[in-house]
Amino acid sequence: VDDFVSGAQAKSLAYQQQGIMLQDFRECGFLIAMEKSHLELSQHIAFLGMFVDTLNNRFIVPPGKRDALLANVQHAMQHARGCRARMVACIAGQLQSMSW
Repeated sequence: VDDFVSGAQAKSLAYQQQGIMLQDFRECGFLIAMEKSHLELSQHIAFLGMFVDTLNNRFIVPPGKRDALLANVQHAMQHARGCRARMVACIAGQLQSMSW
């Protein structure tokens, strides 16, 4: 199991759920890499390459991802007649990765 996130409406419930999940994972035989885990409560978190804003119910594309997409689109537009299928597939993949 990798890249897992959960949420709750109250801090007390979030801590309770966190404890239950950690216990359940351990009881199922999973080893938890605590040094790689982010167990502090947060309303804004980076998750799977996106920023998650739970206060405003939004997923935000990081500037680096947005800039890379725009650069590829601009390159494809400048070379529209000679644009390779690989570039179009790359742009489609970038868009797909941002479409949660």
